[in-house]
Amino acid sequence: MKLLYISDRYALNEYAQPLTFDRYVSMNHGPVLSTTYDLMNGCAIPELQEQWDNCFEQRQNHSIKLRENCDLTTTDMIIQTVDIVWREYSHMSPWSLVEYTHANFEEWTDPKGSSQPIQMHNLLQQLGYDSGEAESIAEGIRSEHPQFNVLNLARLQRTVHEPVLELSPADNRETLRKKILDFANSN
Repeated sequence: MKLLYISDRYALNEYAQPLTFDRYVSMNHGPVLSTTYDLMNGCAIPELQEQWDNCFEQRQNHSIKLRENCDLTTTDMIIQTVDIVWREYSHMSPWSLVEYTHANFEEWTDPKGSSQPIQMHNLLQQLGYDSGEAESIAEGIRSEHPQFNVLNLARLQRTVHEPVLELSPADNRETLRKKILDFANSN
């Protein structure tokens, strides 16, 4: 997960365009690609989860593996970015990457046990773009690639305007996952 975030960050710095077009959040162990995190944990909205499950095997430890029958389109930019990030950071343990992102990525803030959005324009400013450039690039990304923004906005609107999902502290992980998926499917 950290290498994916670092790859997106690198692509933004070099090309003013991310690889994933995902939303970024600060979590306890560093910055995360929000929807990708949900997909890796098997708890994304069903349509996206099905596409993910068709291309990737279940996560084992801190790694995912592409299924042999999955045909993903790549570009030179993606290949170069991933190669550079892999050469630079793959030797680091997961916990070393956590420490590194906490110390070096100023867009990350301690969410104190929760998660906090990392705004695209703030990340771009941390990479050295001035405020106007950062806002212009962020707006261009939002308007050209709204897929995650629309899904998240729709979820937020349903949460604000419709019944709330009721969870119990006694719910185990599988029960929580089922309740969340059932709630998402019913709304």
